Amino acid sequence: MLELLPYLETVEMGSADLMSQIKTGQLDFGMVSSVDPIRISGVTATKIASFPFVFATGDATKPDSMYFDEIGAEEFVMLDEGFVHSRIFKRLTEISDTHPKILFQTSNPETLKNVLRDGVGMSFITALALTQNATGLKQIDILDVDMPTFDIYLLSRDRAEVGPMSQAILRVIRDEWQC
Repeated sequence: MLELLPYLETVEMGSADLMSQIKTGQLDFGMVSSVDPIRISGVTATKIASFPFVFATGDATKPDSMYFDEIGAEEFVMLDEGFVHSRIFKRLTEISDTHPKILFQTSNPETLKNVLRDGVGMSFITALALTQNATGLKQIDILDVDMPTFDIYLLSRDRAEVGPMSQAILRVIRDEWQC
């Protein structure tokens, strides 16, 4: 993979923009996250990973697992509306009629983790976010069986004329994620 890095140009943008640019041919391929299946005419979407939503806290005395409706008295630190986490959290609070207090919102996952480490509240996040730089944080599994998952998709255009370097990069991604 390292020999391919000079040929890889990365861009970061919202999922809707990325999907549009792949469909129109501005980008050869991309990776997006979603809680819903992705279906775009002319684009192949391959799910390459799936991660559960969990609660996270800096309080080591919290239980290892909880039901969603048990968080009503908790205070939360959340990623802001630009993240799917916020939308799913809002939907789950409405379904369960559970309304915890939101103390703080941020667009920076590392800031969120630091606030939690300082002992402020809990958060609703993906297990993926706790795989890196999670020292001092406790993951609390959510016991509800009907929880959505945070899925990562590899998108590529159907019938696209992809150059040899793009083909090699796609092959590495597919091999790495076994898809």
